[in-house]
Amino acid sequence: MTTGVPAHHLLLTDPRWRPGDDGEEPPPGAVVGLWPVHPDGSTGPFSANPGHRPGTPDAPTDPLDAALRLLARRRLPPARVRLLLRESLVDVALDASGAPLLTASPDAATCVMVATAGAHAERIGAPRLLRAGVAEVAALLDDDVDVLVNPGGPAPVRLTRDFWCATAALTPADAAAGRAPRRSGTTAAPEGTGPPQPPR
Repeated sequence: MTTGVPAHHLLLTDPRWRPGDDGEEPPPGAVVGLWPVHPDGSTGPFSANPGHRPGTPDAPTDPLDAALRLLARRRLPPARVRLLLRESLVDVALDASGAPLLTASPDAATCVMVATAGAHAERIGAPRLLRAGVAEVAALLDDDVDVLVNPGGPAPVRLTRDFWCATAALTPADAAAGRAPRRSGTTAAPEGTGPPQPPR
């Protein structure tokens, strides 16, 4: 469900919330996140509301989280995830000095940690968070470092550096045409426990 209040944003609200007859605005906790609206009518990247919590701990927290869960179940192609990732902001886990925190994924790859929403950021428990777009995160990645999205959550996903950087390099024309990077990779951990499994 979306609404145009305030006028310069599009809000994504929790499906459990329903407006009254007086057209009341949603309370802060009912806002999943928002897209800024530019003067020409185009929208900017989705930004999750850090104060929103889903109805159940295992429910998707935001559009990107939902898409990654579908990817883990082989129900959404990586190309669709690339388009959504390109239009999203995430929180990067940093140490106290402002450097990216590194961790090992379940399959032993070195990764930076990112959260798509506040509930996932709480699980990481980083001293600092950097809200960043895909290009900003790509600039933080060394050659041998991948991205672990929502570690500790119901559906963590490791996105390879090639996948992330190629997504960051997509032009608007490429994105509109659905063109995929030549070299990319994802490793999706299905919901529950167990090591990540490569998409088929």
